[in-house]
Amino acid sequence: MEATGKLNAVTDTVDRVAAGAHAVVDKAADAAALAAERAAGMAAQVSERASDAAVKVTEKAADAHQAVNNAADATVFAAERAAGMAAQASEKAAGMAAQVAEKVSEKKKELKDIQEDLLETVRVYVHQNPVKALGIAAAGGFLLSRILRSR
Repeated sequence: MEATGKLNAVTDTVDRVAAGAHAVVDKAADAAALAAERAAGMAAQVSERASDAAVKVTEKAADAHQAVNNAADATVFAAERAAGMAAQASEKAAGMAAQVAEKVSEKKKELKDIQEDLLETVRVYVHQNPVKALGIAAAGGFLLSRILRSR
């Protein structure tokens, strides 16, 4: 009877450790998702700013083109060239922003896969080494209580 009670206590503790590990993994996944969202937001802002800059550059190029046409037909080529360069820069910035967003999405998926692998590894370890897992959990709890108590 006493051994069954101890086994149940150990099993309960292992379950709590597994739940705690799962909570840590969930928090890590949430942090990774937040980082991915922020990076995607920043990429969108960069793209929007580049687009706004391109519009402004295009507007300025058109104004310059009109002034050049009024002044002399010989300078039309230079104004068109400047507008073309501005459009290329805008396209390049938009392409780079799309690449950044794609990379962020890839990293988000990689972090999610790592989270799942880590959780499975913890589950297998706890299942294969319940006593060690209990000891690690106890030591971690002790250290955490010391850290929190010192504050």
